[in-house]
Amino acid sequence: MRSVLVSDRTLTEIATVEQRFIQDEIARSAYQYQRSIEKKERIIVGVNDFVVDEPAFDKHFTVDDSIRKIQSERLAELRLRRDNLTSMQSLENIRASVVDGVNIMPSVINAVESHCTLGEISDVLRKIYGEYQG
Repeated sequence: MRSVLVSDRTLTEIATVEQRFIQDEIARSAYQYQRSIEKKERIIVGVNDFVVDEPAFDKHFTVDDSIRKIQSERLAELRLRRDNLTSMQSLENIRASVVDGVNIMPSVINAVESHCTLGEISDVLRKIYGEYQG
């Protein structure tokens, strides 16, 4: 029986050749994909077909201050009309669910049904998880 000695250098060379092959295959595949888009053999709506030539939308959405005032009044009215004890208990249930590591959806649904606002629910979660600082 004949044994073959393979050095670390030989293994490294084999790995390098294999890696280059994989890189070449990825590059070839990406090139073929791009060419098929450019030749319109592969249709991508909005990129190479069904493209609408319109000027870019340059106006920013702004909220009229009268709407802000109306919503603030509605929010104040909601807080007066709802059962605040039930609302606060619902928010506490969300906090407890998060801390206990259980599904928070039932608690969130209960809080919404108790007329808690999105801001109040978000504040509870923000106190525990913090805010993304990307």
